[in-house]
Amino acid sequence: MRSITHETGRAKPGPDGEPLAFAWDTELVDLVKTKQQAMARILAERTKCVVQSGPFQGLQYIDEVSWGDLGSKLLGLYEQELHTTIDRLANRGHDVVVNVGCSEGYYAAGLGLRLPETRIVACDTDPVAREVCASVLAQNGLAERSTVLGEITPESLSALLAPLERPLLVVDCEGYESTLLDPERVPELARCDILVECHDFLDRAITPTLLDRFEKTHDIERVDEQSRNPWQSPWLASLGAFEAMLLVCEFRPEPMHWLVIQARAEADG
Repeated sequence: MRSITHETGRAKPGPDGEPLAFAWDTELVDLVKTKQQAMARILAERTKCVVQSGPFQGLQYIDEVSWGDLGSKLLGLYEQELHTTIDRLANRGHDVVVNVGCSEGYYAAGLGLRLPETRIVACDTDPVAREVCASVLAQNGLAERSTVLGEITPESLSALLAPLERPLLVVDCEGYESTLLDPERVPELARCDILVECHDFLDRAITPTLLDRFEKTHDIERVDEQSRNPWQSPWLASLGAFEAMLLVCEFRPEPMHWLVIQARAEADG
């Protein structure tokens, strides 16, 4: 039987100090994901690909599952832990949102709708993601005030931020955040608000490194992933537990967390 094994070298230790390893049948994993995608496509048809709730309610989305999580995004339950954070950040007067690791554009387009006077810059190394993101931005009437870019480095980020007064960075770049978010290489970060997903399962030094870099110039809050209650959505009220939980499953490798890094007033000046 073909299987994949959880990488114990990167896994968090359990109560006994040792990581807990599992072997997964890849055929079963593929079957479960196929089931989720089929359910998400039905949901997409019934909702006409419009996000139903949450901070980006009303966002015109796409029937695209290349990056997963389509169902939870259409329901408005995706990364639900961040909803109050997004509402708070949306009221801080940002002139530009820079979304690094934009994928198909959920945050880029969603924040574009929330912030009608704000310019949007979406970045992704994947050319297909950039194409789809540009399409989502256009569908929501955001093409004229948005830009889609490829790979971004500390040097190009510095150049992008230099003329801006109050940028918001939304960063989800699979471990590259520890390279990109470096105030020594990007001094403009001192006046940025930053929402970053920390991929500590790739490098356990990411979170402590970011905390050390920004604690003197920013207020920092950690937001941890929480469990989902899929039945809060009327679309899932008739489903059994397995199907309801499957549709909102984000297939994360371990419990994740984010840092909300807000510039202090003295740093702005």
